Amino acid sequence: MTEPNRKAWLASDPREILLHGPSKIYLDHHWWFYPSTGIVGSYEVQAKDVHDHFGVFRGVDMIESAGQTGVSACSMLFAYIDLKSAPEVQQRFIMAFLGLGQAVFHDFVEQGETLVNVCAIHQYKFRQIRFSAVVYKAHEPAEIAPYFAHLPEDQLGVAPVPESFKKVAEFTDFIGRAINRNKI
Repeated sequence: MTEPNRKAWLASDPREILLHGPSKIYLDHHWWFYPSTGIVGSYEVQAKDVHDHFGVFRGVDMIESAGQTGVSACSMLFAYIDLKSAPEVQQRFIMAFLGLGQAVFHDFVEQGETLVNVCAIHQYKFRQIRFSAVVYKAHEPAEIAPYFAHLPEDQLGVAPVPESFKKVAEFTDFIGRAINRNKI
């Protein structure tokens, strides 16, 4: 992937990339992306997300948000590798969630708070991706852009995050795959 393509992809709207319906998208923005390393995305929790859940964003929805962050990387990697557009990928493939290793929750997230999904890609091969994710709650969302704008590729998961970020969950071994619609 060329640097202009990577930057263009970062500027794209996740709703144009993800295959989910608009009411189930838990990803507002991509902040950082290197195809061989990882991806970072964020989501501000809305009132509809905590309705009938005691005012908190459910753990399963945190898993979904982190999964969407990583799977969107998978779909766009596939699109760029095969030189196809996002709409072509959406017409030909379904992004399937195949598995998750361990899920550990440290805290909860409430309406109006912002999740930051930091996904480290471990393997991408044959339209299948495997990654782990650490989810933070950003008490100062204004710190997200400047932190990730200057984070070198080799520092994802190594460099300390801003003090206002609080770890809320860790997920290992997400597995997702682009499945050809004609073979279902």
